[in-house]
Formats: sequence, structure tokens, C-alpha cells
Amino acid sequence: MHTAHIVSLLALAAACGNGSAPPGPAAPPRASRAEVVATLDAGIVDGSDVDAAIDASAERAASRGRDVLVAELTRHPEVTTLDAVPALFSPALKRNFVLKHGLSRRGERGHLVETRVSQSADPDAPRVIAWDEEHGFVVSYNGGAPKQTHGQRLDLHQFDQQTSRFDLSSVDFPIAPGNPKLESSGCDTCHGPRARPIFSMYPDWPGFYGSDNDELTRKEIPAQAAELTDYTKLRARIPSLPRYAPLFSEADVRARFGRSLWDTFPYRPDTHEDIHAVSRAFAFRPGLRLGLVLARMQARALVAHVVGHPRFAKLGPAFLGTLLECSPSPKASSNVARDAREALGEEPKFVGKKLHERQAWRLFDLEIRDVDIRYGYGHEGFASDDAGKNPMAVGYIGTYWNAYFDGSATLDELVASGLLDVLVKTHPTLAGIVVPNGLRKKYAHLEERFALDAPFFEAMDRLGTWIPIPYPSALDKAHHREGFGKAYRDQHEKLCRALDGVLE
Repeated sequence: MHTAHIVSLLALAAACGNGSAPPGPAAPPRASRAEVVATLDAGIVDGSDVDAAIDASAERAASRGRDVLVAELTRHPEVTTLDAVPALFSPALKRNFVLKHGLSRRGERGHLVETRVSQSADPDAPRVIAWDEEHGFVVSYNGGAPKQTHGQRLDLHQFDQQTSRFDLSSVDFPIAPGNPKLESSGCDTCHGPRARPIFSMYPDWPGFYGSDNDELTRKEIPAQAAELTDYTKLRARIPSLPRYAPLFSEADVRARFGRSLWDTFPYRPDTHEDIHAVSRAFAFRPGLRLGLVLARMQARALVAHVVGHPRFAKLGPAFLGTLLECSPSPKASSNVARDAREALGEEPKFVGKKLHERQAWRLFDLEIRDVDIRYGYGHEGFASDDAGKNPMAVGYIGTYWNAYFDGSATLDELVASGLLDVLVKTHPTLAGIVVPNGLRKKYAHLEERFALDAPFFEAMDRLGTWIPIPYPSALDKAHHREGFGKAYRDQHEKLCRALDGVLE
């Protein structure tokens, strides 16, 4: 492949429906050899053109997930319908997916259902959500049944790891040969002005297959029994359905797991509860993995927004204290109240000794619905301030804010870790107190599971770690949490006292 053609592919990947580049941040800097080699692995250029591709990247950023897929559509003019697109997916997109049946069943633990969607789903023609965590890229499409809305639209959700921003676009099929047109998707109503993701909170994903903890085979649980009946019918048809068949590759599954496709793939093959059970590996739990990916990207986006806000230098430590559920000293609390009153132009509201979570985020011009991803942007569930009777709801449990939980950490814990990394540079007394948690650290002792999950854990830990925050024991069972031990309590207390020193 010639250098000029490489440059043209990269340029085309940036083009949108009207032939002009969509609005957004400036391109990241010149690509490294490793980044270009990753593009070679995706099949975009051949090995002889590595140096030329590196040079071309000085004018156009190294390929993101969306760029790679658009370039593949350009290289394959025979692909003009959505039915043919999944066969072009990268290995990452083929191995990471969930299926949405769209039936309105409340979550087993009380999670509210999504009430407004732009694309319909059906148990016989489910919506696919596939992702590539390395490139921050999510694609989705439905089954194309006659009565489904937008049945020929491919939605593309890109997280730019250079700018920590989300971007939504789509391609309507059929397309002219070799000429995919990216359109702005106009999804603000559901995804909000920051194009943030939407995904229910672990371990309830109402509307999805595997909605209860990525399981389908506990017949005593009504949702699992009903989903298994529908899923069995769907699986029998998969080989004849081009939008799904490439995701169910016998060869790929054997290479990854050393076994043949199982009846409930990609969900758990059994429901063993022992912590060492291989089926508890994240590799068998696509809903859990997707929540972790989206929460970490959202946390990165939120940290970038808060740190870039003009109020951060003054209010950052107070905000971190609120996220951490610290109980500030009287003097620190008085100073926080004064600064919040000045910033918001209203009286601060406290829950216990902490500034109300909603007011804390408003210090940086964000609402809870900009932050939390468990519902669509306009969902009525965001009006709740009381989660005392529903562990999956937005709001307080006592004085604890029930932030979005992804199965390993809350958004508040992820954001707190990112903010502390920044604040220690200007407040050295905060340094060296906390050892942030990561997935590799947490699960390395489960050797057989870890062998399957290590690459995913590495990718997630690069996106973000978390600072454990104390929470009500009532959440242990509902959220499958593992307790808040003495080591966590001690480091939390030390960090909160160090914050008092800054705030006083």
C-alpha cells in the first residue's frame, strides 16, 4: 500500500457526513511506532509502510477505534449493508459484546428500567453493544427486524484518551461502495451534552440478556428463566444471522477459553459461587466488563473537566473531601460552607458534615445526570435523593451517596483517585497516604481466573484506579461488595485528616 493511500485513509476516517471534519478537540501528537504497529495489526497498512505511516500521523492522529472501522469500510467496497459489517469487526469488538432484548423488566435488585431509547430491541433481534477497551470505542446496532426503529444504523461512541472527551456519531446503511458517511448522531436527549455513556449499575442490567449478574441458568430466578427461554431460541438461529454470527466464532472461543461454544455464551457457563470458580472470571461476564470500561472512561472525562475548571485550584480539596465521605473538622467545614456559598450564590446544604453531593458537583457546573451513567440523561430516577430502600437507586443511604457502582468501584472512588493524583502536586501533605486500588492488585491471587483476566485488568488499570471509600454494610449483599477492612479505614482516616489540614 502506498503512503499517499495511507494518508487518504486517515483523512477519510476523520470525515463526517457532509465531507467536513466534525467539531472537536485538536488531534493528538505524532503517533509512536507502537501506535502505528497497532494499526498494522488492525490490517490498515502493510509492514513496509511503517515509517511512512508514522510520518503521516504527524498531520493526522493515530487511528482510534472508530477510524479503524471506518477505514475498513472504505477498504471493502463490497460491504454496503449493515448485515455485512460485523464480519469486519476487530478481534476486540468480536470478543466483547452484550445483547439487549429490550423487554421492560425491573432489575432483580430494584434497578429502574430505561424508559426512552432511540433504537428498539427485541428478544429475537437484540441490540448489540460491542466494545474495544484499548481504544475507548463502542459500537451498537439492532437486529434490523421490520418494526425496529433505526434498524439500519450503526452507532459509534468514541472516547478520546488524549482529550478525555466522548463523541457520538453514526453511519446509516446502505452506503455507497467504499464511502461510509459519519453523521452527528443527535443523541443529546439520552446521552446529555457531554455525550456520556448509559449503562445500568452492577449487578442489575434490566433489558439485557444476562441482566442478573451475567447469568441465565438459575431457573428459580424469574428473569433468568425467562431470558434463557428466549436466548435458547435466539442461539439456534445465530448461524443464519449475519449481524450476530461473527460474534459467535467457535475457533475464537476455543483459542480464548480452550473449550467449545457453550449454550449461554458469552454469559457465565455456570453459577458456581466459590471465589476461585473459573466461571467467575471477568472473561465470562460481559455486562460486568462493559460497566467497568464505561465507568473508567467516564471517570477520566470527569477528572479532566473538574481539573480544567477555574474553581479547581480553590475548591478541589473540598470537593475531594466530599467524594471521599470525609467528616471535616469544624473549621474546615466552616471554610467549605463559605467557599460553596460564594461559588454557588446560595446557602450550602450539608448531609451530616459533608456538602450535599449535588451541590458539590455543581461547583464545577455539573449535575448528577452529567456524572452518573446508570440512566439516560432525562430519566426520572435522577430526581431521587433517597436510596435507603433501593440499593440500585440514586441518592443517600444515611449520609452515604450511592454513586454509580461498576462491580469493583464507584464513580466517586475512581474520580477521587484521579483528583488526588493532581492535588498532590500542589498539596504535598496529601502524598504518600493512600495506595490506590487496581484490578490486578485485587485479583492476582486468584491464579486460574487471573490468567484469563490479566490483559483486561491491565487495560482497566491504565484507565484508572480507585480510592476505597467507606460504605454502608447494607450494600454488601446487593452489590456483592467485599467489606471495608481496617487497612482501608486507616488510610481513609489519614487522608481525611490531611485534607482538614489543607482546608483549615
